[in-house]
Amino acid sequence: MASVVSAATAPAPPAASGSQAQAAGLPRIGTRFVPGQTEPVSVPVDKRWEELLTSQQALFKRSWYDDMPEADEPPYPLEGPSSLFADIVKVQNAANISGNLYATVLVDETGKATQVSFHEIPNEALKDVLAFVLLKPAFKPAKCGGKPCAMEYPVTASFARREPAPVPAAPPVAGP
Repeated sequence: MASVVSAATAPAPPAASGSQAQAAGLPRIGTRFVPGQTEPVSVPVDKRWEELLTSQQALFKRSWYDDMPEADEPPYPLEGPSSLFADIVKVQNAANISGNLYATVLVDETGKATQVSFHEIPNEALKDVLAFVLLKPAFKPAKCGGKPCAMEYPVTASFARREPAPVPAAPPVAGP
């Protein structure tokens, strides 16, 4: 079961994805996010959405969003995801734990991250700091039918424990 951290106390819109959303007339906010999915999506993390090649945008959409119409766009960190992932790496370095992070960030129609759902987290003690990190960036809002809309942005990361480097032995002291 996912745990949720909100930026505000307002209830989230109903989750819907793909043909379910279209049949119910709801905005599509869900992703094809599958906890345990480990296949990386190769798009440059230092690029804004508008700077990605059309093929890179299509790859990102295909990888994460079920049946997204070609003209629709998912939310995306306004300045690209590199600073978001740099902050996640800082948390991992400080915690020095192993495990996977699978989360979704609900981005509203203005580009504000309003809620984080954790589907898997390396350590429950990291929930608040990771929620802060994931709610911090501004996003390009999603577009549904040409209009800004609320939608989830998936975040995955693998945390690997670092073993401390061995301390070299002091060289023998030569006698007089």
